[in-house]
Amino acid sequence: MIKLKKINKYYGDLHILKDISLSIKQGEFVAITGPSGSGKSTLLRILGLLETHAGDYFWQKENTQDLPDHKTAKIRNAQMGFVFQNYELIDYYSALENVTVPAFYAGVDGTQRAIALLKQVGLANRLSHKPSQMSGGEQQRVSIARALLNEPKVIFADEPTGNLDTKTSEEIMGILCQLHKKGTTIVMVTHNKEIENYASRGIHIVDGKII
Repeated sequence: MIKLKKINKYYGDLHILKDISLSIKQGEFVAITGPSGSGKSTLLRILGLLETHAGDYFWQKENTQDLPDHKTAKIRNAQMGFVFQNYELIDYYSALENVTVPAFYAGVDGTQRAIALLKQVGLANRLSHKPSQMSGGEQQRVSIARALLNEPKVIFADEPTGNLDTKTSEEIMGILCQLHKKGTTIVMVTHNKEIENYASRGIHIVDGKII
């Protein structure tokens, strides 16, 4: 499904990722771990086609380096879902409106699917609530529903429980595990050993290299 060959990433003179090569199969649950500043979140953003890089990235056997921007944007919106530590919700949108954002970019009406997804993650009574009216756990559930709207092949989750208490973290990981059991590929960045244990495979990065 995903294959990286000798990926390098620079920010100015800083060499963040160094010759990263890896493969991720459809249906895997992968945890990317490593100390702060190791490059794990940068790697996740590259996997999600959110960052430029040197080296080859094959998505479904197609080298994304050969694709124009509008095609990579289409892959990102139609086949990938994103869950972030800080939720990345639009403050002045309701939960329902936040979830329908990917459908808007795809040019379709996602309202009914958004309602169903919000019910699925336990937020049937929060459709009209704005982020400021919801707890951190509820906001993260909204972001998971949003990630699922276009039925992605893979969900990229960057510290999805980083701002949550233990009980809420377990609930969020339970949702991700259920999605994995249904066949969704999950690629997650975490620094938490207990959260890492939910994954079926770990990729450990230190100083920009897989070890």
